Amino acid sequence: MAIMLLAELCEWVELPSVIYRDLIAYAEVLGRTIGQIVPDPAKLIVPMIQHFMATDRAFVKVRRSLKHLADGQPDGAG
Repeated sequence: MAIMLLAELCEWVELPSVIYRDLIAYAEVLGRTIGQIVPDPAKLIVPMIQHFMATDRAFVKVRRSLKHLADGQPDGAG
């Protein structure tokens, strides 16, 4: 369900032209690096966001704290 909602949301997201051009350029560079054509640069967006969120220390820390609160555990336990 969440994947479908995200797919619907992505149809409504407008990228500024500069970011769109950079995404196309990024896909071209990535394609050369891995030796394959990246057929749809838009498919790179989800992995990029996942990586960004996974490596954002402040987000990870707050998310961990909120999960502990939801689980009824003190922060840092379990």
